[in-house]
Amino acid sequence: MPGLKDEVLRGVDVGTVLRQQVDKAGHEMVDILVLHAEHCLGSVMYLAKGYFGHILCTGDFRWSASKRFLSDIPELQRDTIDDLYLDDTFLDPAHDFPDWPTATNQIIQFLTHLEKSDGKPLDKILVKVDLWGKEELLVTLARHFNTLIVVTRERMDMLEIPLGLGLIPDVWTTIPTEGRIVTVSYKPKDSNIAYLSKQAGGATMAAIIPSGWVGTKPEISAGGRVLRVGYSAHSSYSEILDFVDWLRPQCVQGTSRGDHNEAVRKHLRHLIRNYPAPPRTVIDRLEKGQLVPKSVSATFSRVAAPVGAHGRGGPLGCKATPVRRRGIHLKEATPTQDSVDVEGPGVVSTPPEQVEKGLGGSITPGTGKTAESSSCLFKDTSDEEED
Repeated sequence: MPGLKDEVLRGVDVGTVLRQQVDKAGHEMVDILVLHAEHCLGSVMYLAKGYFGHILCTGDFRWSASKRFLSDIPELQRDTIDDLYLDDTFLDPAHDFPDWPTATNQIIQFLTHLEKSDGKPLDKILVKVDLWGKEELLVTLARHFNTLIVVTRERMDMLEIPLGLGLIPDVWTTIPTEGRIVTVSYKPKDSNIAYLSKQAGGATMAAIIPSGWVGTKPEISAGGRVLRVGYSAHSSYSEILDFVDWLRPQCVQGTSRGDHNEAVRKHLRHLIRNYPAPPRTVIDRLEKGQLVPKSVSATFSRVAAPVGAHGRGGPLGCKATPVRRRGIHLKEATPTQDSVDVEGPGVVSTPPEQVEKGLGGSITPGTGKTAESSSCLFKDTSDEEED
C-alpha cells in the first residue's frame, strides 16, 4: 500500500494466536486467533477471546471456500460467538451465485464451446479482474488451456511475494505475446465489447466478467463472445445464511452494505441466538464499563470501539446505541512471564503448530516470535463496485 512503512508490518501465519496483556497487574489476557478467510491471497478473519467473551470479525470472506479450515475450531462452534462482524456484501436472494468450482466449470464450458465453433483455439481470453484477487480462477484457466496469464507490471510486482512463498504457480508474464489469457481493467466503462475487442488486437477473442453482481445465472452477450458469470470472492446469499446458522451468534453487525443493518435484520433475524431480546454488543457493554474487570479499568483510560460504528441501525439482536470512534490510550504496563514486551504491553504470537484446534483454554507461550497488536481489532470494509 502506498505510504505504508515496512517497519510497521509484522508477518503472521494463519493459525497463529496473538496474546495481548491488557492490564497492568497481568491478570487479564486477550487472545486473537488468525483464521482463513479465503477472500483473496492474504485475507484473514480475526477471532478475539477474553474476559468479554468471543468476537469474530470475518472481514471479506468466502464461506464455501473457508469452511474446511474453520469447521473444527472449538471457538467457532454453535452458540460460542457473542458478537459477529459480518461481510454482508451479498446478503440478498438476488445474489445467490454458485461456488467457485461450479462457476469455473461454467467458464471453461463457455470457452470450450467457442473454440469448437471457431474451429481453432481462441487467440485471446480476456478476464476482467481487479488489481488483486481471483488468482485461483486465473490459474485454473491457465492450466486448462495450457497458456500463461498476461498481467500488468503493477500486478506482477504484487505477485512477487506469493510467488516467492510458493503460494501460487509461476504462470504469469507481462509480455503480451507469451500468453493467451489477459487480465483487463475492471472499470465499468471498460465493460463494452468495443473496448474488449481493442484489447484483443483484432484477434479471435472471448471475454469473461466474473462478478457476484451477476446473480444466479450466467449472462452471454456481444454475439456470444462475452460471458458474465457469478464468480465472487465474497460469500453468496445462501452461504451467509449457512454461516450464521452454523455459528448462532448473540449479535450480528454487518460491515459492508452501509444500510444500517436493514438486510441483516431482514434475512438473519431467525438465526440469532436468543433473538429478539439478547444483551447489547460486547463493545456497547465495554463502553459502559459493564464487562471491564477492575484491573483493566485501572490500566486503560478508555476502551476502544471498532472502526465503523453501529450507527442508528444498530447490530441485529442488540439495542441501537450510537458508538463513538475512540482509540485506546494505554497507560504503562508491566509484562508478565507469559508475554514478550514489544514496544508496549506484552504481545506474543503462538505459531500454528502450537495451537491445537483453536484457542482452547490456556495458550502455550510463544517461542520468541513476536508481533505487535493494533489499538483497533477491527477494520472497516468498503463496498466493491465489481466482485
